[in-house]
Amino acid sequence: MPSNPQNSRQAGFSLIELLIGMLIAVEILVAALTIFDVHNRMARVQLQITDMQQSLRVAQYDMVRTTRMAGRGGLPAEFRVDNDDISVPWLRGLAVEVRDNVLEGGDDQVALGIDEPVAQPGTDILTVRGCLSGLLFQMDPTDPTDFTATTLTINRDLPNGRSQDLAQLLEPGFSSPMLLQSSVSRGQYVVAEVASVAGNATSVVLTITFASTLSPPNPLVVALPAGFVPGFACALEEYRYYVRPTNIADANGDIQLSPKLARARMIPGTELPHDEDDANLSLDLADEIFDLQVALGFDTDYDSAGSGVGSFDDDVDSLGVDDVFYEGVDDDARSTDDWLGNSSSDNPAATQYRVNAAIAARPVRLYYVRISTLGRTARRDAKYAAPDFDPVAGEDFIENNNYDADPASYFKTPENRQFRHRLLRTVVDLRNI
Repeated sequence: MPSNPQNSRQAGFSLIELLIGMLIAVEILVAALTIFDVHNRMARVQLQITDMQQSLRVAQYDMVRTTRMAGRGGLPAEFRVDNDDISVPWLRGLAVEVRDNVLEGGDDQVALGIDEPVAQPGTDILTVRGCLSGLLFQMDPTDPTDFTATTLTINRDLPNGRSQDLAQLLEPGFSSPMLLQSSVSRGQYVVAEVASVAGNATSVVLTITFASTLSPPNPLVVALPAGFVPGFACALEEYRYYVRPTNIADANGDIQLSPKLARARMIPGTELPHDEDDANLSLDLADEIFDLQVALGFDTDYDSAGSGVGSFDDDVDSLGVDDVFYEGVDDDARSTDDWLGNSSSDNPAATQYRVNAAIAARPVRLYYVRISTLGRTARRDAKYAAPDFDPVAGEDFIENNNYDADPASYFKTPENRQFRHRLLRTVVDLRNI
């Protein structure tokens, strides 16, 4: 019987045709899934990078805002090198203080003598003091009843017609030391402890003492100089910024380091937490910040041009060719520049950071604080290997923290190179020092 061509056309696919069609469909599906997986992975990575950058911005914002206010109220930038009971030289100052590349076993304690919290080994601890967040209260130096050796009276209404808000002083539990600046000389100041506060929105009376009642005594609180009359008063504050090491379990259940940028609020000048509450020693500000490095920009005598005169502001007219705030290009060259804390060979006790040779009458001035924070993503990427931290060939430094040596070399292990990292750096121009 002859075949029907129409029935043959309606018989469907052959087995070979079906297999070829399925193979093509599978290949298209695999390609689509691969593209989806790549884009999904890129989206996860980008989200982690965004979170890291946001953490860096949050960390820098708080530190920069506070550091810019350092010394407000009349606290000067005086420095001395302290080697007592610590493992690294410590540049102690009044308005700004830096513990450089702390090591385990003492100087990593945020509050010396208190075991916890501690800072990540190899990182810096930045201390800032001054009237950082409150008001500067104006005094009436012509009224002898407003200030005595035991009382300080601050009024809302002033003789010049201005008024000031006293709400900060009336907050429950207010006990911050008071920084008083002389009405005669901006360079003269005293610090008083507050025993009690009484008053209202019109006038507040603080009972004060110039003999510290703390144990050990607060070194900032000293005897009242004869004839001192305050022109301004404010609540003195102190904050310490540091990297706090914490550990968490990752997606595989393995324990990994998860460092945080933290802030401690202290009783200014002491190793005691604000309100003597240990909770004030560790306020976490940002996640996955694993290094904090601080460099200080001074007016030094280091000569960058071979002119025989120190750099930056050291010549007679302050306008000569040597008025350069300069920095070396590598770790060796940075040991003799205007920045302290940016070279592994920097010596905080060097006279260049204390005395100007060109003009002895003009003391070395602190101009800038440079804050560097290094952050990383929260999760590792097994297909990624991070580059070195320093682009200079043959070295790997963030300021003077050597990532080719312990303890920072921990972050260059194969597992830690699977984290992406970013560096954020801000130069703070000090406005009150």
